[in-house]
Amino acid sequence: MTWDTLLHWLSQSGEGSWAGFRRAVTELSPDDPDRDGALRRLRVTLSDLGHVEFFIGGSPRWRVLPPFMGTIVADQPTMQLCGARVPRLLAALRESAAAHGSRLIELPGSTGPTVARVDGSAEGFEAVATGAGMAFVHGLADALCNVLVPISRSIEGATVEPALDNWSVQSFDLRQLTWVDGLIPHSACEYQSRYGDRRYYVHTRDGLLRLPKREAVYASAALRRIELATYDPQSRTLSVPGVAPLPEAYSRVACLCSGALGRFESGRLVHGSVPLHIARFICAALGQKVRQWQLTASQGK
Repeated sequence: MTWDTLLHWLSQSGEGSWAGFRRAVTELSPDDPDRDGALRRLRVTLSDLGHVEFFIGGSPRWRVLPPFMGTIVADQPTMQLCGARVPRLLAALRESAAAHGSRLIELPGSTGPTVARVDGSAEGFEAVATGAGMAFVHGLADALCNVLVPISRSIEGATVEPALDNWSVQSFDLRQLTWVDGLIPHSACEYQSRYGDRRYYVHTRDGLLRLPKREAVYASAALRRIELATYDPQSRTLSVPGVAPLPEAYSRVACLCSGALGRFESGRLVHGSVPLHIARFICAALGQKVRQWQLTASQGK
């Protein structure tokens, strides 16, 4: 219930600062010995499940998305609630679902708020959402693919900045898949000031390209033609190194295929129930080649 309270507060506030988010988490879990870990997990959960956008435009700001319902990949027709949430919205959704022959299911979240889904007849889903005063999206992941910014475009639009003097620097080693001290040419890098301010870049011969942390890692991989994401068409799983999660918007697409967070397996972050066409779209947008195994699986459908 703690993190449901957090999402209710975020929804009522609409937007705010990272410092305010941190204070709210601290007040709701004052005895948590791993507060920084809880902050990271909550940020990822709220972002991946389509509730909140963090660090908007590189700023220390967050904002809650408007509430909406969208269908996910499941064994039976199912749609999931994303965006803002307050108790009266859940009450309206429960009432609307019952009126249209569906039911509201609330699943406890392991690292965040309760997951709210509606099971029933797919033909009645739009009426359920409309009855609760929300927008309806058929195929959440497909819709989110339409707004993904390809890594190549992020590179083209990145601001070029000179090296930062008197800042410590670490680089992401794409071969060892870890952050190491010092500057590695043509890699993602993190500059940190003596006051704790962090900035992320991709090193190029023309200078430093300013990008968010996750985009910087995948931009450097694209420039060096190193593939980080893999897809298994048999199990329909898309996986990436655990130390290099997908950029936020990409991760949201992968998670909202099934409406569930990725899971860690053997050092990789695995997203399940990802349809082949979504996996191909993500890999292409990341700047990776469309592998032959993908083409073969597609021809066999």
